[in-house]
Amino acid sequence: MRDIFWTQRAVQDLDSIANQLADNSPDFAVVVEEALLTAADFLLVTSGAGSPVGASGVRKWSVARMPYITLYRPRPHGIEILRVRHARENWFIP
Repeated sequence: MRDIFWTQRAVQDLDSIANQLADNSPDFAVVVEEALLTAADFLLVTSGAGSPVGASGVRKWSVARMPYITLYRPRPHGIEILRVRHARENWFIP
């Protein structure tokens, strides 16, 4: 069985994004959070999607119709979500 493993930093990123958006628009915060979780589900079944970032096996995936990217690493039994960042932020992982 394949699983999605979220790092603590990725969970913090997701919570931070949802909380910031909820201050202005709770409904939009839910839409964004659902889009980010849907992207993770997609990556689980398409673990080679996105562009490589560096030489450590990390890949980035732009979330459809959202200004966010998911940084992840394919693993033998699933994927590891490393970060979820706004595309304009410094998101590079060495």
